[in-house]
Amino acid sequence: MILEVVELKPGGKDIPVTSANRIAYIHLVADYRLNKQIRQHCLAFRQGLANVVNLEWLRMFDQQEIQVLISGAQVPISLDDLKSFTNYSAFK
Repeated sequence: MILEVVELKPGGKDIPVTSANRIAYIHLVADYRLNKQIRQHCLAFRQGLANVVNLEWLRMFDQQEIQVLISGAQVPISLDDLKSFTNYSAFK
């Protein structure tokens, strides 16, 4: 197993975690995991999205509206509605 040491702050690898600094350590770990560690992935996602849609257009939507655009609405699907509005062609 390969272990990588990541300093969460300058000189951090030499600072032991104690009860006095544990909250600051938790904040640093959270910032690393939620922001810094995934930065390259987020940039790649953003670039891919920019290839599909002008990112400026997304400014007109709030977070919930973008979630619906990406994932669709979380509503039950009626099989009867789906069948009645589906046009089958070129199939036997």
